[in-house]
Amino acid sequence: MGKKTNIILITGFLGSGKTTFLNNVMRQIKDHTIDIIVNDFGEIVVDTDIIKQENESITDSKLRIEELGNGSIFCSCLKPDLVNALVKYSKKTADFLVIETSGLSDPSSFYVLLRESKELGDYYSVSHSFCLIDSPKFLHLIQHMDILERQIRSCTNIILNKVDLVDTKILGEIESLIKTFNSQAKIFKASYADFDFSQAQWNDPALKRQYTGASGCNPRLLTTSSLLPQIEITYDSLQRFLHQLEDEQIYRMKGYVSIGDNYFKIDGDPVQIEKVNGFIPSKLGISVICQKGYEREIESHWSQLKS
Repeated sequence: MGKKTNIILITGFLGSGKTTFLNNVMRQIKDHTIDIIVNDFGEIVVDTDIIKQENESITDSKLRIEELGNGSIFCSCLKPDLVNALVKYSKKTADFLVIETSGLSDPSSFYVLLRESKELGDYYSVSHSFCLIDSPKFLHLIQHMDILERQIRSCTNIILNKVDLVDTKILGEIESLIKTFNSQAKIFKASYADFDFSQAQWNDPALKRQYTGASGCNPRLLTTSSLLPQIEITYDSLQRFLHQLEDEQIYRMKGYVSIGDNYFKIDGDPVQIEKVNGFIPSKLGISVICQKGYEREIESHWSQLKS
């Protein structure tokens, strides 16, 4: 048996900065061969194109990406697809396998999967695990989204992201609360998910993680909406559409649209429109995760874009 592929597991709630963090790490390990599995709770998997756009300098021979959408890769609906992707990648071993989970995933079952599957355990080892925290929203979210606590408990590195938007007192409260969930994790502070990967704590294989048995795949309060391209969309109508939405009802919105001969990325918190230069997205549309019931209003506004 040759050397195992090191898995970098990236988790964190919706909008915490996982994809930005992944891209920052990628720039630091770009001289290695890298496989990526991108998981999205929505039907449109947008992050694959964002990763390719940000890492165009990495050749295809050094980078392979598998996208798994419509649920959490750690629940029964997508776990077989995850296993198939892991088996496929094991036939051509890379230096790193980076897994970006859905923001609604409970990663604790992944350690169980590797431990109980000899076929996979012989090829892979989780070398690093990260949980991204949306610092400005954390104290509110932790009261309503129990998946956040499970994500924190499953990782050995916690990244308090967007710390430039939070005062020192609040940061102290966040850090103290996180330590009650996971006292063994190393906590880092970051803005724009900027992080020195060499400082990360390696996973301890002997560390026993609690498997909650919950998948996070069927959140009671949230739902998804896929906004497909409108033929007659204009930049002004797209701006009007975004201004009509209530930010507090939306947990994540990202995607690509075409306007005339140009492509634009919809992303960020708050959501912004950014022109894309020199890159053609593989799919168009916007993926939205929002409060259950609000999707009807979003889709109604979207359908009126061309009018």
